Amino acid sequence: MKLEDQVVSLELAKKLKELKVKQESLWYHYRIGDKWGIKLTKPTIENEHSEFYSAFTVSELGEILPETNWQTYREKKGWIITDHQINLPTQKADTEADARAKMLIYLLENKLI
Repeated sequence: MKLEDQVVSLELAKKLKELKVKQESLWYHYRIGDKWGIKLTKPTIENEHSEFYSAFTVSELGEILPETNWQTYREKKGWIITDHQINLPTQKADTEADARAKMLIYLLENKLI
């Protein structure tokens, strides 16, 4: 399995940073010049030509999400996360990390956490 399939996508990582999620993770999306990559540990070069975003793993997102009865499962076309007990809308994505990130974004945008 590729690393990109095990961490949150760059697009969702940017959204989580915008929503003020603490930028501490094992992996980071980073940009230097016009090139993007994923790096273990936080990049040390921080200037106007570099950017970085936490590339949260599935387990890191599990730690950030509030404790509840989350149900995460795989379907033919991707991953789903839901919790029927508190009637949250189901979130779907190509990877489990992105499905969890979408749920976290929903909770933050709707001020549920």
